[in-house]
Amino acid sequence: MADFIAKLLEVHTPDKESTPDDWWSLHVDGASRSSGSGVGLLLKTPTDERLEQSIRLDFPASNNEAEYEVILSGLGLATTLNASKVKIHSDSQLVVGQILKEYEAKDERMAKYLLKVQESLGWLGEWVIEKIPRGDNVQVDALAGIAASFPVKESTMLPVYVQITPTIAEPHVCNVSPKEYDWAVDITAYLQTRALPEDPKHAHKVRIQASRFTLIRDDLYRRSFGGPYLKCLIQPEIQYVLSELHEGVCGNHSGGRTLAHRAHSQGYYWPTMRQDAEIYVRKCDKCQKHGPIPHMPWVEAEAYASIKDKDVKRFVWKNIVCRFGILQAIIADNGPQFDSSAFKDFCTKLHIKNLYSTLQYPQSNGQAEATNKTLLSALKKQLEKAKGKWVEELPSVLWVYRTTPGRPTGNTPIALTYGTDAVIPTEVGMPTARTAVQGKRRACKALGLGG
Repeated sequence: MADFIAKLLEVHTPDKESTPDDWWSLHVDGASRSSGSGVGLLLKTPTDERLEQSIRLDFPASNNEAEYEVILSGLGLATTLNASKVKIHSDSQLVVGQILKEYEAKDERMAKYLLKVQESLGWLGEWVIEKIPRGDNVQVDALAGIAASFPVKESTMLPVYVQITPTIAEPHVCNVSPKEYDWAVDITAYLQTRALPEDPKHAHKVRIQASRFTLIRDDLYRRSFGGPYLKCLIQPEIQYVLSELHEGVCGNHSGGRTLAHRAHSQGYYWPTMRQDAEIYVRKCDKCQKHGPIPHMPWVEAEAYASIKDKDVKRFVWKNIVCRFGILQAIIADNGPQFDSSAFKDFCTKLHIKNLYSTLQYPQSNGQAEATNKTLLSALKKQLEKAKGKWVEELPSVLWVYRTTPGRPTGNTPIALTYGTDAVIPTEVGMPTARTAVQGKRRACKALGLGG
């Protein structure tokens, strides 16, 4: 659809005065049924090219309201294609009569629609609207019927668009840039050919912005202060990265700010990272059910059917001492497995102090309790109904936890512990600067080349 409109814009951009053959033809029809409401339109260019649309109205609408909606949609499309003279054909006598001021729009909603149509008609040089027999409007009637009768999810060869709100509704302020999907085009063009937009202010803005970016093999990267270059993304790459980081193999359904920071720390960039991440999280059903997840520096955990003192000794030795060295102290609750003579002797031999939270103030061991809640919440989101498989999912949840940046430090537990971040599946599917360079080094090594 976008390519077709772009082609029409090239063909029909006005470069001379209008002639009698410059009239565009717009056929419209609306349908309101028990299954829903829909509209259909057919726009013909002066050179007889045809553009058809079938739009399902995702809100309650009467037959007359649907007729107005399709006229507004058709006029908007015609204006986008630089049409200056439009003939509108509708089989609704009431709507045509109101637009021609033959009938009065007494209903408040009809009056709003009529005002909106009059405003849209004001953008045209000339316009004509006529009432035609229903038999002459069969094609757009069928388009409207498709949208009104069938759910959009069903397979169809005809694209059906969903309109969320009425055209007469108050506009909502949105902080998304109008060039959301092609924000990098002007910067890339300037870096490649030094080409600048015609508008002086926009050209100056692009020139300033370009100093923060660079091209590597035709891919745009943002320079990072004290860090690696950040790969610049556009849609649908943005959607892929947010999906993987939020609910993929390495996702833990983190909050919007954490999700954006994680995408940034993994080596990605786009101007609306924070806003897009927060919108994505707000649309996540699991996040709305279970709420935000806090983050801790490092976690070790294993699943046991019952915990005995020998299990605690084995866990501390294998997961802590053998990996990180001997500890100064272990803080535990007053469970018998931690207070047993066998565990105390184990700690004494390694010169580890045994500290316990008091029964009157169990919050003194609050970090461990909070971590348990975090892991349980993450397991619920991963498993949902298959909760019996939590033992198999525990390693994955731990890995996700360790590769997610925490708010206090802005670093992942793995980076704080080992000095570098782990490579996660997202970076394999969408390579960052460091994975791309590493891949090149491996390829050169395999070929026996330097690099």
